[in-house]
Amino acid sequence: MNSEEVIGSGADVIRQEAAVLEELAATLDDTFAMVASEIDCCTGKVAFVGMGKPGRVNGKVAATFCSLGIPSFVMHPGEAMHGDLGVLQKNDLVIVVSFSGESDEVTTILPLIKRYAYKLIAVTGNPDSTLARHADVTMVFPKFKEADGLGLAPTASTTAWLALADALAVAVSHSRGFTRDDFGAFHPAGALGKKLLFSVDRLMATGEANAVVKPEVAVTDAIVEMAKKGLGMTCVVDNKGVLLGVITDGDLRRLLLNHVNVYDYRVAQAMTSSPITVPAGTMAIDALRLMRERNVSCLPVIAEDGLLAGTILLQAIIDAGIVPE
Repeated sequence: MNSEEVIGSGADVIRQEAAVLEELAATLDDTFAMVASEIDCCTGKVAFVGMGKPGRVNGKVAATFCSLGIPSFVMHPGEAMHGDLGVLQKNDLVIVVSFSGESDEVTTILPLIKRYAYKLIAVTGNPDSTLARHADVTMVFPKFKEADGLGLAPTASTTAWLALADALAVAVSHSRGFTRDDFGAFHPAGALGKKLLFSVDRLMATGEANAVVKPEVAVTDAIVEMAKKGLGMTCVVDNKGVLLGVITDGDLRRLLLNHVNVYDYRVAQAMTSSPITVPAGTMAIDALRLMRERNVSCLPVIAEDGLLAGTILLQAIIDAGIVPE
């Protein structure tokens, strides 16, 4: 096959699988809602069982369920006959996937699953199968062809199961009120988790590391403080710690360009008295977006009591591995 034929063949497979998903979406009915409700009401874990390709897809399915706050695991039907059934508890829900509904490894363990689990849900293309007869609820796939050309290799069918499982997981997560914070708690590592979990409080300069001066001191004192702390900005506070303004390196450049004698100038005369600020608890990714929108490299962070809590630097957020979409 030349490259054009290969590309055409690949596009045909994708179109066939897309058509299968459209057909699947159109055939969803009350059974889908019933299965989602059973998952939502399950007080234990969701066990996914399947042989061959569906069993392999179940690994991704269980991972998606877990990431959306639905405790799940994969149970191999062959291994279940050799001890793995012991993982099942009375409050667990078992979802068995078999497009024929007659796989020997699957049908053998069905009576045992019924004994140990809370409920059994079947996902099959055969409503008259052994699997369907044992199940408490059966989801039946519409009749469609596999996309391999021969109509034999699990392609469209496994794609359909993956999409259906995603739909169930999302529906249940919505029902349970799953939030961005919940999602972040299950994804603490990597850029995604940091975006959802890191607030400015975790990354800001505080205490001795923060650059702070009083309004009555000379501008030269603010320059020394800024240079010593390396923040590019000095916060100006009153005796109670309330933010009055800021002096940035840009403010200093403008003073020098205007030939101001910084030795005689007071901070109160040079500061920006209405600076952009963020409240403590602001997500770092949101502070980063604000800084980029306003073209600034650092922001004062204000505590709930109105006092200065610290200074957040754009570079500190980037160094933590947090980048905007």
